[in-house]
Amino acid sequence: MVPNVGNDYGSRRPASLLPEIGASTIEMGVTDTLYVCPNGSGTDGTTWDRAFTTIQDALAAASTDADDCTLIMISPHATNYDINTTGDPTYSGNYILRGNQRNWAKVMNTHGTATSILKFTGKVSLECLNFNLGTGSTDGVIFAKGGFRAKKCMFVGEDLTGAAVMLQTDGASVHKNGRIRDCNFLGHTTHETGGNDIDVWVSVEEI
Repeated sequence: MVPNVGNDYGSRRPASLLPEIGASTIEMGVTDTLYVCPNGSGTDGTTWDRAFTTIQDALAAASTDADDCTLIMISPHATNYDINTTGDPTYSGNYILRGNQRNWAKVMNTHGTATSILKFTGKVSLECLNFNLGTGSTDGVIFAKGGFRAKKCMFVGEDLTGAAVMLQTDGASVHKNGRIRDCNFLGHTTHETGGNDIDVWVSVEEI
């Protein structure tokens, strides 16, 4: 079934119309839009019917040009999107990853040798997604470039059995102009750290 797209921003319109909506309107100047849905065909991600079934496939298909920005629309998932990649799965492009509601699209990395869910070395905005650290000691999301955004997301580490960081920055100047807005951090009192290397250059807001 092709989903309708609703999100925390109040927009709700038939998914069949979204590819025709210009980048200069609601897409905030993105140069391409890709779709991720468990029921997609996995063809090329250009529509909901042809959607990739994993987030990592969409990220791999997205441009890595420093002058591009790819919007990746992520539908709800009955269980979770599993990155299932060793180490820190690292992506270098500029991306907006957008879900629907923060509880509807859970993102994990259950690989036995994973050290984080995702790492981004380009410009990135994460919106309306749930990042679940699982039961081991896998970290959450790593930002390695300034100006990052995390909006209306949930970071969950309640089932951790080892030390882990939900959200962290990596690099001497990465903190500048980052913003964390209206995010929930649900952690284990012994094993979880909400944020690492988050300093005065980062604006943390609640609305």
